This record gives sequence, C-alpha cells and structure tokens, in this order.
Amino acid sequence: MAAISLYHFLLLTLFPTLGGAGIDACKEARCGHKGPLIRFPFRLNFLQPEHCGHPEFTLTCNPNNQTLLQLPSSVNLL
Repeated sequence: MAAISLYHFLLLTLFPTLGGAGIDACKEARCGHKGPLIRFPFRLNFLQPEHCGHPEFTLTCNPNNQTLLQLPSSVNLL
C-alpha cells in the first residue's frame, strides 16, 4: 500500500514538471520593454516555437524593438 502511495506522489509531483516544458515555451513575449504582449494566434519569430502561433501571424522585431508584421504582399506593418 505504501508503494502505491509513493508511486502516486511521485507521479503527481514529477508529471507537471516534465509536462510544463512545452507550456513555458509558449508564454507571452514582446519585442521591447513597452511593446505589446505577443500570444496565440501570433508568435514572435526566433523567441517562440512554431507551434505557438499560426504560420501567417509570425511577428518579428525591428532594430528599434518595434513589433513588425510582414504581409505576403511585401507590406510591413508596425
């Protein structure tokens, strides 16, 4: 009985630690200190994994730490 309780204790304490790595990878990001928070369906390129956002909503940061959305028609929106 004690072995089963120990098993459940370890399972419940270790599982969130192991499973939490994927969740942390998708936490909010921003380009600059005052930039908007970026979260799903948007994703910040190079800072968040591809599974964290829709492929057409990938954002980048310009050299001035402004959030940039590049449209397929070669238009960049800040």
